[in-house]
Amino acid sequence: MANVSFSDIIDQRSDEALFNLLTVERGLYKKEAIAYAEIVFQKRGLELKTLQQSSKRTTDDLATEVKNRLKYGESVAQIIQHFNARGLELSKEILVKTNEKIRIENNIDLSRKLIVFIPATVIFVIACITHLISQSIYRIGMGIFFSILSMAMLRIIYRLLKRKTPQHRLETTQIEK
Repeated sequence: MANVSFSDIIDQRSDEALFNLLTVERGLYKKEAIAYAEIVFQKRGLELKTLQQSSKRTTDDLATEVKNRLKYGESVAQIIQHFNARGLELSKEILVKTNEKIRIENNIDLSRKLIVFIPATVIFVIACITHLISQSIYRIGMGIFFSILSMAMLRIIYRLLKRKTPQHRLETTQIEK
């Protein structure tokens, strides 16, 4: 099978498919692919407003686009600017709901990761107390287990702290205004 690059795939897309890539599907692709798609979009002489008017987007499509873009790492200001360039008014309600959905999904993901460690620890401790495993195996296992656990916990703590950055607070206040 031939090795096909993203530039070949993007070049072959129709105008509508390219518009979808730059809007609804934006968060699903690498930044390099999106940047190349924007260049192709400009080379074709396409305008966001005209394609936006011809496409029939629903509120759910816009919410999906906002969610993908926020997960992609775009700031709220960039998203609002892009929507304005397309002649759309991005409602505060969509931003707040989408931001809340992303926050809830991240919290669920973090809690799933934490829940995995609790039963494993309990089983390991019970096995040691009941002498089902030898003391040396227990020490080696606990050393490995807690080193992995500590790395996972540090990663989770980092992700939690990362959410409370000044940039996040600024964007949250921009949404609420």
